[in-house]
Amino acid sequence: MTSLRASSWPLALAFALAACGSPSSNGTPKPDPDASVDAEADRAPTPDAPPLDVAPPPDVAPPPDVAPPPDAPPPVDVAPDVAADVAPEGPQCMPTELACDGRCVNGRTDNAHCGACGAACAAGQMCMDGACRAVCPTGQTMCGGSCVDLQTSFGNCGACGVTCPLGQSCAAGRCQCPTGQMVCGAGCVDTTSDARHCGVCDNACPRGRMCAAGRCQTVCAAGQTLCNASMGAGECVDTMTSATHCGACGNACAAGQSCAAGACVCPTGQMLCAGRCIDLQRDGANCGACGRMCGATESCSLGRCASLCPPDRAVCMVIGGVQCADLTSDANHCGRCNQGCPTAQSCRAGVCSCATGQIFCGGACVNPLSNLAHCGGCGGQCRVGEECRAGVCAPPCATGQTACAAGGGAATCVNTQTSAAHCGMCGNACPTGQACAAGACRVTATTRYRAEERPAGLAFVNACSAPGAATYLPGADDSAVLVALPFAFRYWATERAAGAMVNITSNGWIGLDGVLSGTYNFPIPSSGTPNAVIAAYEGDDYNRGGQCVAVTGAAPSRGWVHTWNDAAHCCDPSVTGAHTTYSIYLNETSNVIEFVYSTMTGARGQYVGLEDQTGAQGAGGCPGGAFNCVPAAGYAVRFVPIP
Repeated sequence: MTSLRASSWPLALAFALAACGSPSSNGTPKPDPDASVDAEADRAPTPDAPPLDVAPPPDVAPPPDVAPPPDAPPPVDVAPDVAADVAPEGPQCMPTELACDGRCVNGRTDNAHCGACGAACAAGQMCMDGACRAVCPTGQTMCGGSCVDLQTSFGNCGACGVTCPLGQSCAAGRCQCPTGQMVCGAGCVDTTSDARHCGVCDNACPRGRMCAAGRCQTVCAAGQTLCNASMGAGECVDTMTSATHCGACGNACAAGQSCAAGACVCPTGQMLCAGRCIDLQRDGANCGACGRMCGATESCSLGRCASLCPPDRAVCMVIGGVQCADLTSDANHCGRCNQGCPTAQSCRAGVCSCATGQIFCGGACVNPLSNLAHCGGCGGQCRVGEECRAGVCAPPCATGQTACAAGGGAATCVNTQTSAAHCGMCGNACPTGQACAAGACRVTATTRYRAEERPAGLAFVNACSAPGAATYLPGADDSAVLVALPFAFRYWATERAAGAMVNITSNGWIGLDGVLSGTYNFPIPSSGTPNAVIAAYEGDDYNRGGQCVAVTGAAPSRGWVHTWNDAAHCCDPSVTGAHTTYSIYLNETSNVIEFVYSTMTGARGQYVGLEDQTGAQGAGGCPGGAFNCVPAAGYAVRFVPIP
């Protein structure tokens, strides 16, 4: 072996290491490194390149000559990588979806993959806009990770984080002292007995005297006890009512409690749970009993956890609350919650699809019988100046006319703005008794309503007994849910399309503005929200067994019936309370609205009538056109649209 100079040894060692560790020319490691090294060791120097004469360092022995094995294969030439067309693995998801566990999910609403694969929401939370959020039932607010009632919460009185001072309780959203006490400094005191605030705030009694009957005295008045005597003057207190000395000196009541007859008690209707006074009738975390928590899709009403939706509806989180959705037909929740169909598509059997006679081309539903860009099928572009008639490109009709075919016959040119057989589009025939104006089938445009009291032949229909009826808000109090309108309906001057959201409430009214609200005791008409109100018996009511919604009849003369079945007034669901059963009817095509009252035992004066979308106009439903009355059993009123 040729000797190596010491000065050249590092350079030769670097070359050798680079040759051993470097990848092949195409960036892929050698398939057999040992064979490559053996081949290098066996390779003779070229004639015009003499071997390096470099001596190794004194303490490094030169590597020995290594002969290649007799059967060593020659170096393998590795071909460069050849790119191949390989189908991507996993599901092909929409840009707005995530591929998780081999399927496409909506990361904005999926509880198991909220915002990212595997990011599961905890119990009591729902995925909204890609983030896990706690869900509070109606009447409660999220404060510090818990649902509380701002009307009664000691630590969140009127607003999150507002804690009542010691001795005060929260009522109607305000911190209040017990009867007979007032606020002095940071707490409630009884100025008739407090030695630091005797008679008035900050009037401290001298040492050795106590406060009795609002005056500094040397002895306590009858019925009072000296407490805190070791701290100075002490104070005369009534241990029957003092929240800091309840029953005995030093026995302080818990936050939110008051002292009555020498015992610490919570406000009427509340119970002490984990050191707090709780309304067990409404608190979702303590419903009916301490620690009994309602589910994320339930609310607490009169001490019972009740689902907001019927069994055949899915609970979907929407901005502002919960929506009960039919995943087989709801275009906003098609197949799963918050999965909306593209514009113009409908939801059929949980799949987004176009209406009958249309096809999906270029991101929109089109009629291949008339669409110029997709005449006869997607991409069937007609030439300039042509029209698409029955799926065939043809010379155009006269200005203002459209070629329409009726019953599969030859196409004719018609004015779709006025044609009753082709109103607005080919094949859209107006119902009998209606005309086509500006491309829409219309009765005379509705600008107001005429109320007809006790119309003949109007019978009561209970939606709960109708086929296909759905029950909403069972046992609910001051609650509401959004339900889809089953057919187009004109209300005042506004057309509401089929599928538009209608707000139905437990308080005897529905709203056609699509805004979720369960409020009550508001006058109609009124410019304040809510608006577009249809009120059969609007007030502070309570559902015993829920209210029913059903579609009756056949198109184009269907009815949409809402029945409050054996409802009570809040908050007395007992047998001796009120028993009211009544219905609201919305009639397709005619746009007539009707109220019918079946049972009104114990009824009281509440609001009855209609209000337009701004609250500027209304129509009273009570006798004589009044808006507030006590509806009697058997009473009915019909609202007929007039110009």
